[in-house]
Amino acid sequence: MGVKVLLPDDAVVRDILENSFLQRAGFEFVKADAAGDVFQQVNDLNPALAVFDLEMPGVDVPALCSRIKEDANLGKVQLILIIPNESRKRDDEISSIDVDAIVSRPIEHQRFLTSASHLLGVFDRTKPRFETFIMVSCGSDIDELHQGWIRNINSGGAFIETKDLLPIDYRLQIQFELGDGSDLISCTARVAWVNHPDWIKCENLPPGMGVQFLDLGEEDQELVSAFVDSQLTQS
Repeated sequence: MGVKVLLPDDAVVRDILENSFLQRAGFEFVKADAAGDVFQQVNDLNPALAVFDLEMPGVDVPALCSRIKEDANLGKVQLILIIPNESRKRDDEISSIDVDAIVSRPIEHQRFLTSASHLLGVFDRTKPRFETFIMVSCGSDIDELHQGWIRNINSGGAFIETKDLLPIDYRLQIQFELGDGSDLISCTARVAWVNHPDWIKCENLPPGMGVQFLDLGEEDQELVSAFVDSQLTQS
């Protein structure tokens, strides 16, 4: 049995996730039973991720989310809240709901999939990566970053050549530019794997870290994707 993801009764959401690389990664998708006790269902399943619709009939979703996050056994369940587009007019009210990510309708496919995959700690390794040599500043403290080199990159992550290795799952800040005169790209990343000099996992790469971008903005994702596409076209 795979790690479970609880989904609302929403064809768009199910289609995005069930036909994505998350399906190939072995996640099991379960539909929430709005007619029953949703909290009990979460308690029974203990999913890695639960996606709730703010307008789920018969359910006080903000109260449900708070109850899950405050529960000693369920507090680590990642929550995504889907809201109607007009709810953005009530930003203060929406932002007070205890969830890990908010997605508004109409649901944008790639943004929603990126939010879900980041919360699950996985990313699509099948996306094309471009081998490159881009200077990057990285580290745990934004004011004390050290230099490294991005050796390959796509919109989901990068491999950074560096002697300052960090443990798997460590969060770090990274900053880089894709070319002379381009805008500075800055985001939080997670160490997904380490190519340690004493136990090299990938002989084609130098010592360093494979990192997953956690909060790369949509515009920056598009910049990275466009950069990779242009370089692959030229190569």
